[in-house]
Amino acid sequence: MELVTFSLENYRGVGKRVKIGRLGRLVSIVGQNDSGKSTLLYGIATFLNLRQYPLGEEDFNRKYQKIVMEGEFWSPDLEEKIKEHLGKKLKKRSGIGEFVSALLGKEGRLKVKRVKNPPSSNGEIGEKREKSYRKWDKELLKIEDYRVEVGEERFETLYGLSERELNRLLEYLQLEIPSQGKGKNSRLEKVKHIHKWIKKGKLSEGVKVEKIEGEIGDNYGILELLPSVELFPAQPFSPSDSGFRTHLISELEEFFAKEEETFREMEKRIRRAMAKEGKGIKGYLKEYIPNLKQIQLEPEVVWENAIREVEVRLQLKGESRSIGLTRRGSGYQRLFLVARFRYLAEKEKKRRRENRGIIYLLEEPETFLHPSLQRDLLEALTSLSRKYQIILTTHSPIFVGSSDSTSLILSQKGENGEITYQQPAPNLEERKEFLLKIAEDLGITPDFNLRDNYHSILFVESPYDAQFYQLIAQTLLGVELAKAGVLVIPFGGGGNENIRYFVDLEFFASTGRRLYLIIDSDQHLSQSHREAQREKIEFFQKYGKAYLLHRSTIENYYHPRAVERVLGLETDSLPLNLFDPIEEIKEQLRRVLPKKVGKRLLKNIKNNFQIFQEMTPPQWEEVVEPELLEFLKEIVTPPQG
Repeated sequence: MELVTFSLENYRGVGKRVKIGRLGRLVSIVGQNDSGKSTLLYGIATFLNLRQYPLGEEDFNRKYQKIVMEGEFWSPDLEEKIKEHLGKKLKKRSGIGEFVSALLGKEGRLKVKRVKNPPSSNGEIGEKREKSYRKWDKELLKIEDYRVEVGEERFETLYGLSERELNRLLEYLQLEIPSQGKGKNSRLEKVKHIHKWIKKGKLSEGVKVEKIEGEIGDNYGILELLPSVELFPAQPFSPSDSGFRTHLISELEEFFAKEEETFREMEKRIRRAMAKEGKGIKGYLKEYIPNLKQIQLEPEVVWENAIREVEVRLQLKGESRSIGLTRRGSGYQRLFLVARFRYLAEKEKKRRRENRGIIYLLEEPETFLHPSLQRDLLEALTSLSRKYQIILTTHSPIFVGSSDSTSLILSQKGENGEITYQQPAPNLEERKEFLLKIAEDLGITPDFNLRDNYHSILFVESPYDAQFYQLIAQTLLGVELAKAGVLVIPFGGGGNENIRYFVDLEFFASTGRRLYLIIDSDQHLSQSHREAQREKIEFFQKYGKAYLLHRSTIENYYHPRAVERVLGLETDSLPLNLFDPIEEIKEQLRRVLPKKVGKRLLKNIKNNFQIFQEMTPPQWEEVVEPELLEFLKEIVTPPQG
């Protein structure tokens, strides 16, 4: 489940309500220091987990007004998940389908509103006030419903009415609900039949009905389905917090899930022990309370809290002992962050178990990282974002360049101190203006990433593509791209509006450098995707020359002999004409390799540069089309004059 819209009101630097209208899978929040980037990030964290990211008195923009946060959630199977959840909670299923349809509306989104009253309104002080900051005063679900007026009495939001109120309304309307199945009619059944009566349009005299978007309490625990959240601040390992909280270590979460039966049995034993304690105490307490019947000791067992934190310690060669990561400095802390996200991304490829999802929030992940490590982290985050939503603040063009422009947010602070968040408009000119603001905020100038010795710039889709064309140039042309005066920039894919496409091209074109683009043809994907690739080519040709690979992806350029050597297969066991230029390489190999062997060998077949490095010059010549080689020759050849 992902967060698709989010709004804030009266939180930190945000006074009046501001709404983010679109949140994608990988979102970059850009802005100058103290412009409100972290406000949005921490606001989302608080909205999703107030207990872990509590509010404080200083978080209220206006001291005597409430903080209001709202979010809309979506997933392809959201309707089914909620129905399944309600089926476990309720004895009768009648009315569940209608309730869920009203809850999600036409857009299929779950709309959640959470409210925290100002500290002055509840009169709490000291420890009580601190605890109150970890609990919302209102948690509401928005729902499509009706307001019914009967005479002078008004019934607001039928799904939010109590049993008594519903019965009174049914009596006023003279409606009788047919009893189905065992037990009395549920509230959902009653509302279902009132809705049916309203839609028939046969209203009694003195009855007024109005369709509304109402608000109801979470009576059925639907908020339990919301995604969890992990926030990585700019300084993830402060001296006061030397370890990760348990929920940050995914292995522990999986352990508790796998050993659920074991822990359930342990919980039974604990309860039996507590019951025995209760019986023992009862004998003595009965001397003072003669009419005492029973003592119940009810332990609250939360196994996830059994391990409070896991400290991260590193021992380097030549050191006599391990040292906590907090004492290693920010550089090591960020390297650990890169490694962890790379690990999570790789692990996610193998994961099959579904869960309620998680949203990762990162504050300036590029801090202290060399650009090459930024790209490593970016690759991991991009891979992870295929399943999980990732929202980050950044000053890095590398991270911004990985986001489609529709997933960019520009944070700005006005002269009055009010924070605003801007997203690109549908209008092309306005979107262009927005992206230019982003470029200005990032400090991108016409000579960004350029040195005088670069005469040409080659845009490619990823760092892997950059490495691929470098290998071709070295092997078949005998040149290194950088030394030949060619700057290679991975732009992160995305649509035509991608920032690398839209902003950098205008800046780079103004420098007089020659601009080139090479992208995959992706012929194995859908027609709409192939058309999108061709549109990129057409768009780029306004600024320079572009080339669409004859084969689907760079993996379609593997030579069978090199694949045999790397995978440990017998020589000539793969036909020379095995690799179709269009079909995905993994599917082709899966058909010719034994099932058990293939499953193991194909795990790392994508972007496997060991295969490319095994290829001899004649093998490269066999797979690379002459047109691509001519295009690269033109790129590395310095312009005349």
